[in-house]
Amino acid sequence: MNAGISIGEAFKQWFTQWGITDPDWFYGMIICGDPLLKPLQSVYRPGQFYAKRKLQNSMLYWSTPEAVDQHPETDGFVSTTKDGQGRIWAAWVTGRSVPDGRTEICTAYRTSGAWTSATIVDPYIYWDFFPSMTTNSGGSPVVAWSRCYGRNYDAYISTHNGTSWDTPYRLSSKATDALHPALTVDGDDRLWVTMERWNHLNGDIYCRYYQGASWQSMFAVTVDPDNDYKPSMATDSSGYAWTVWASERYQDNRNIYVKRYNPGLGQWADMYRITSNLSQDQDPRTRHLTDRNP
Repeated sequence: MNAGISIGEAFKQWFTQWGITDPDWFYGMIICGDPLLKPLQSVYRPGQFYAKRKLQNSMLYWSTPEAVDQHPETDGFVSTTKDGQGRIWAAWVTGRSVPDGRTEICTAYRTSGAWTSATIVDPYIYWDFFPSMTTNSGGSPVVAWSRCYGRNYDAYISTHNGTSWDTPYRLSSKATDALHPALTVDGDDRLWVTMERWNHLNGDIYCRYYQGASWQSMFAVTVDPDNDYKPSMATDSSGYAWTVWASERYQDNRNIYVKRYNPGLGQWADMYRITSNLSQDQDPRTRHLTDRNP
């Protein structure tokens, strides 16, 4: 439509190129409304994913944005980490899947003042979303995400072996959605993942951790009749893993809660409500600072 054609003509051109190739999926699609309408104005903007670096000697100013990747398909939902070599990695959702036409997880890292070419972690026929990154105790970047597997979303994880991404490991396997995985490594070298799971007709936070050479079984961080959403993770200066999330358990609106893992008890403990506002608080993020306090 950026060429000045109508909605109907744009739909026709798209269908001729793509829709006619897959009747089971695309036949039956229609336009609701007047197909002769045209946008008042249009601008073609190739997909560009930008990064900023904080200037060394200033807490107030950021460097000029630099393009991590430029692609005509949409990129978004970015997560970052720093590996053992000091390189900044980024993972994001991209719509550039040529063979499958859906979404994939892309990664790139910054080295010698420039970003490497984007790499798809594991091409898959259906949808990959919600990437989360950390660096394991060996200094290798790790990425977890949610994948549409069968009729639900499961959580997957992969580690970069120095050359490519390893074959993904499926973290969840029940016929229920596992969304928004979050990662951290605690002081005992446990690689943690927490996620939003819908096991009991509502959202709760569940977790697994990798230690030694195996993944431990899934267990609950929260079980509550009200919904818990979208966790984030960090490790404090004492080596404790923390997870923070949004919950509807207080006054029927979303507030931010936090828990930490107690290795002595082998369970998550010390739950705190951080906010108690009558307005909605959601989508929390937590991060290590230089002293490793969240």
